[in-house]
Amino acid sequence: MSNDSTASEPSHISDETLYQENAKVAAIFWEWRDKTMNRFFAGFGGVTTVFLWFYEHGYTVRRWHAIPLFIGAAYSFVSYLLDIRHTKIFVECYRIGSDLEVRSRHGAAIYTFIKDLHPTRGSLTQILHLLYLSCGFLFLLLSIVVLVRQPHP
Repeated sequence: MSNDSTASEPSHISDETLYQENAKVAAIFWEWRDKTMNRFFAGFGGVTTVFLWFYEHGYTVRRWHAIPLFIGAAYSFVSYLLDIRHTKIFVECYRIGSDLEVRSRHGAAIYTFIKDLHPTRGSLTQILHLLYLSCGFLFLLLSIVVLVRQPHP
């Protein structure tokens, strides 16, 4: 027989250790969210700059100018999907942290507050999702318009 622990055996990890590890996981995913936002804004600026540079050097919009717009749309939708994943992890971290706080402190603390605050209007999650989707659909619409419009003679 091996001495490996299995999922059916009771855990000997303290609530304090679980609380600290949960906080580390939340912090890691907050860092990932920050990286996603930074890359989104850099991508947004890059797509806009490239499109305007193409336009200024040709003084007209050509069909191939839809490429950076389409890339911007794809990047916006990928950022949205990444943030959905981050949000699910945050919600679970807040729930676990709240449960640990209630169990060990016999009352609510910061994780409970954050967990209850999370779905309210104007949250960072709602603002980011609106931003990512709006930019994605705007870039997609502009790329379609560029592709289907009649070129100038």
